Amino acid sequence: MKLNNKQAGFTLIEILVAVLILAVGLLGFAALQISAVSAGQESYFRSQALIVAESLADRIRANRDYAAWDSRADLTGTGIADQNLYGVPTGTVYTCAAPPVPFCSDDEGTNAATCNEQELAAFDVYQTCLDAQELLQGTPGGRVTVTCNDVDETNAAFNNKPNPYQGVNHPNFLGTPAILNGPDGDACSPGSRYSIFVGWEANSIRQDTGELSQSLSARCQAAPPAGAGFPAGVQCVMLELIP
Repeated sequence: MKLNNKQAGFTLIEILVAVLILAVGLLGFAALQISAVSAGQESYFRSQALIVAESLADRIRANRDYAAWDSRADLTGTGIADQNLYGVPTGTVYTCAAPPVPFCSDDEGTNAATCNEQELAAFDVYQTCLDAQELLQGTPGGRVTVTCNDVDETNAAFNNKPNPYQGVNHPNFLGTPAILNGPDGDACSPGSRYSIFVGWEANSIRQDTGELSQSLSARCQAAPPAGAGFPAGVQCVMLELIP
């Protein structure tokens, strides 16, 4: 009896093609799942970083007298120097290697009401650094940088102005001299815009899949004061305010 060799192996080929199509589909589904997990993780870090940035913005607003202090106004000798701890044009990188002294916390240290504005600023910087480490734990690159776009260099309206502390009876900032003659020489003059950058290491999956360049903000790596000056591969959120 003669067999029909033309039919031999036809079913096996169909099975192999079906398996190949299924394998390609499963690989695509796995890649989609990995991308979704990566995007979800990045979204989480972004929301946590935004919490840190908004908290710092609230601290700066609460200490507005210090953030907006004009160095041409006299002081009562409280130890406040012409040093803006919140931010400078070249960028202030927040560190928490050692707690400030005094430690201006009602719960753990000195009564905050007894601290002057600069001591409160030092505590704000330290606490913000701790917040970034706690909320961005799992991202070894978690960091905070604040830059200041100094308006005094380009805006003559901030020269030769009345002293805003006249008649205020502020405990640290005096109403003398009556007219503040410019230029003030401040690195971050009153009315300047602060840019708060909170950064974290970009997800490694996005680096492996080549999606990193699509997700990074150009201002994260741009030089201060326009950007944060973060190293390559660091993603960030940015929040701007004028105290």
